[in-house]
Amino acid sequence: MFEAKFAQPTERCLVLPSARIAEQCREFVNKFYSPVTQSDHEVGAEDNVRVVEYTVLPGRLFAPNDARSLPVHLYGVLFPAEAAAVAKLFWQHSGEIISSRLAEHCLKVLKHLEGPRSTPASPPPAAPTQATDPTYRDNKAMWSPRFGHPRYSRLGIAKSGSPMPTPLFAPDDEPTVPLEDASEYMEMRYGRNVDIVRARDCKAQLRHRIAEAVYEGHVNTAASATNPADAADNVYMFPTGMGAIFNAHRFLRQALGMQRQSACFGFPYTDTLKILQKFGPGCYFFGHGEDKDYTDLEAVAKEHYDRGEPLLAVFCECPGNPLLKTPDLPRLRALADAYGFAIVVDETIGSFVNINTFSYADVIVTSLTKVFSGDSNAMGGSLVLNPCYKYYRVLKQAADDLYEDVFWCEDAIFMERNSRTFRERVAKINRNAETLADFLAQHPLVDKLFYPKYTLRENYEQLRLPQGGYGGLLSLVLKRPESAQEFYNALCCAKGPSLGTNFTLSSPYTLLAHYTELEWAESYGVSRYLVRCSIGLEHEQALVAAFRAALDAVE
Repeated sequence: MFEAKFAQPTERCLVLPSARIAEQCREFVNKFYSPVTQSDHEVGAEDNVRVVEYTVLPGRLFAPNDARSLPVHLYGVLFPAEAAAVAKLFWQHSGEIISSRLAEHCLKVLKHLEGPRSTPASPPPAAPTQATDPTYRDNKAMWSPRFGHPRYSRLGIAKSGSPMPTPLFAPDDEPTVPLEDASEYMEMRYGRNVDIVRARDCKAQLRHRIAEAVYEGHVNTAASATNPADAADNVYMFPTGMGAIFNAHRFLRQALGMQRQSACFGFPYTDTLKILQKFGPGCYFFGHGEDKDYTDLEAVAKEHYDRGEPLLAVFCECPGNPLLKTPDLPRLRALADAYGFAIVVDETIGSFVNINTFSYADVIVTSLTKVFSGDSNAMGGSLVLNPCYKYYRVLKQAADDLYEDVFWCEDAIFMERNSRTFRERVAKINRNAETLADFLAQHPLVDKLFYPKYTLRENYEQLRLPQGGYGGLLSLVLKRPESAQEFYNALCCAKGPSLGTNFTLSSPYTLLAHYTELEWAESYGVSRYLVRCSIGLEHEQALVAAFRAALDAVE
């Protein structure tokens, strides 16, 4: 829709949920896109990428107390078609996206407003000139107090020459037509969804649910005694897990210094490392996450500290993906206190009902899309600040100043419903995964099994809560690596790249995540033949039987 309405024939578009995010995307594309055509070289670099604002006005299509009745401001980043791959990287790395439910809502409203009165779409506008487009030189000409702010012109965000969308009826004549469908009714009536008018309450409930789980296992009395309302105030929610990681880095840079470098400890999910490398002055990578990496990290941290430029933060996963290595968090915490950097822990795989990472981290981030949701039908991410460490005040101030709530109300409703049972589901998944891991550890065809019970177990046990297990993720490599494809094809379970689902899910992880850098991944112990398995809620003996049958198929 944005391309049809605003783009030139040689342009493509990425739609984002806020002006700030669109501006960051514009900066990213300008930084990493190198024009290859003569026409692109003839245009200044800053003019290659532009932003248009479009507002969806539901009007009275929803009840006044329905969160969906509010205007939705969308921002289209328009760029040369050749830059599409670069723009996609911003979308992928940052996780600051428009969810499918938000996109569906906007399209539904626009379709209803157009109705039978819609007219054929006009052709894309001609290339702008000062004569044909008053915003070409002076963006303030299109400033409207109702929908924007003139600061966008200084950010390079041009107001569209087309008018904002308006209802087809005058406000007094506009009919109230509920945009509901059968699926919405079924989810609320039989799926236990909260009514849409309580969407704000759903977000508050999610923050309290996360805070309760995080603070419950905290060994620090100052944190464990924190008032629940205050604890929830330290929880920030995002449309995706990557959005939480991206903003943890953004908040830290604002709080501690834009020029401080980060470090990544252990082999992480691919986009985490890319964030640290591309958004800021760069990072150090300690990809093995054991032994010599600790002494190397200390040497780097000491060097930066001695010259008055401490590291910004060490980012790590607990455990890591896909090798399930758990970092020695007490040791990293000691280094952080000695050399003045923060610690950010992604505990998605471990889960805050299994392990206590909060005692050692300034910030913990989680992909709520995974086991917290489980149903694989809602995306989200969370970031929690720890009030017990010295950077809390400046970090809290930065977070409050920079945070934007772009977590769509309908996604929050599904996430709240799904997460009501996450503790019980995690307990069941723990049992299933441990039973399966014990079976695989003894199987003669399995060469390497990566699972916290068998991989750097002493580090994991330092963090494991009394009721906690080892999580639901494991990876394996067979003794004959070339038989991995046969095993994978024979394994009777769902196949896909996610994890934490209520059903067992397997994937050829390295091929999906590192296809263009297989040798680099293998230099850190991540085999191209590795099969990653996220264990679900099935009967444990049925799972063992399925894996046994797949292994039998390659004997």
